[in-house]
Amino acid sequence: MDSGNVKMMNVGELVGENFVIPVSVSGVKTLAVVDTAAQFTSVNKRFYSKLQGVPGFCETLKLMLAGKNAFMMGHRVENLSIEIDGIEYKENVYVADLQEGIDMLLGLKFLKERNCVVNLVDQTLIIGERCVKGSIEVEGDSDLSKVNGETEAKSDEKCVDELEREVEICENMVRTKKRIVVPPLTVMRISVCADYELEKKKEYVIEPCVDRQVLVSCALVKGDDVVPIEIVNDGERNAVLKAGSVLGVIKEVETVASEVRCKEYVDGKARVSAVNEAEMKLKIDENMDKEEVMRSLKRDLPEHLQDLFERSSEELDSNEMVALCETLRDYEDVFAKHDLDLGCMKGVKHTINTGSAAPVKQKLRRTPLGMEGEERKMLEKLLASDVIQPSNSEWASPPIWSV
Repeated sequence: MDSGNVKMMNVGELVGENFVIPVSVSGVKTLAVVDTAAQFTSVNKRFYSKLQGVPGFCETLKLMLAGKNAFMMGHRVENLSIEIDGIEYKENVYVADLQEGIDMLLGLKFLKERNCVVNLVDQTLIIGERCVKGSIEVEGDSDLSKVNGETEAKSDEKCVDELEREVEICENMVRTKKRIVVPPLTVMRISVCADYELEKKKEYVIEPCVDRQVLVSCALVKGDDVVPIEIVNDGERNAVLKAGSVLGVIKEVETVASEVRCKEYVDGKARVSAVNEAEMKLKIDENMDKEEVMRSLKRDLPEHLQDLFERSSEELDSNEMVALCETLRDYEDVFAKHDLDLGCMKGVKHTINTGSAAPVKQKLRRTPLGMEGEERKMLEKLLASDVIQPSNSEWASPPIWSV
């Protein structure tokens, strides 16, 4: 219709279209909208409530939308299983109230990290060397029977109610105050902060979250400014918790049946050592000279950092040495413990496009008899340190050893 010289359109009559591809989320088949306008991959809360064996929520946050000051509440989930064309991907996603009829939005981050190509002419999504056939669907008319082989039943309201209760609990979380490094096979007592102000005269229970790098103990605490809990790293490597990492949820309790005092012990067989964060505060006597301060602080550091601390403290005063010691201790995991402790770069996947070239597999060069023993020892060290790994690739070139 016309209003003067300005043409007007009833937006309610517009019909939206989406490019969708078939996916399987934790074993449940559905259609995912390929959405380059969405930064991250999202899953409809109603659809997520029907999945079995999926990870719990890590944190609750505001998801910003395109409109000014527009947002919706979402919940982050780590390592959700998404299968596309027979290949499984582990992706961090956000569970939120998406538009009715849309179970999943495949976001730009997922597409960029895997060098995807969207071809709307052929209605295909290219992921690496795989070409996934999709389709253009009118909003509200997505026929999931094409994927599932049967008509999808209406969502189970009971499942949604259970999810809502879980969301309500997860909004009251406890988090780390600062970056924490938990050494291997170590029990550490730390202080955490809650998402809301606790009342001092009340008592609260902390229930740990799942899928964490460390084991978190259940705890009954009072509403003080300092909320202590114990965490355990039962692995063989350092566990690094960033500032603000979610460790559990906190709920108020009305009554406590009885007071239970736990006995602290160290299991020698498991090589578990107890560390109290509060006792790790560095205390320096004013009467100490510089050498005494250095020796005192040096004892608080891991062995592989002691020489670095000593060499770096030559021109520092006592207060500067304390600050250096605290920094080294907080970031001890980023320093190599030995020559082969090189670490592993995560988050970047390197690929070499060989095109249609035939594989090249060269023969190994013969090792001098006098060096065979040394070569074997070095290979064993490199394997044990995860610097190298066994390979059966069709592409191979002989290594060159430098002594």
